[in-house]
Amino acid sequence: MKRIKSEVPEEKCPACNGTGLEPVKQPPAPGRRIYPPKCKVCGGRGRIKAD
Repeated sequence: MKRIKSEVPEEKCPACNGTGLEPVKQPPAPGRRIYPPKCKVCGGRGRIKAD
């Protein structure tokens, strides 16, 4: 099934800097990784509608 490209202008989400994940500081211990939750502003997409 083909995906229809939306014509809505979008820009990079300023809250997560386009990653789609909330910024989290990683611990200094090797082998331990924190998996951040989705960005609340863009819903994990990394892009928001341009005004």
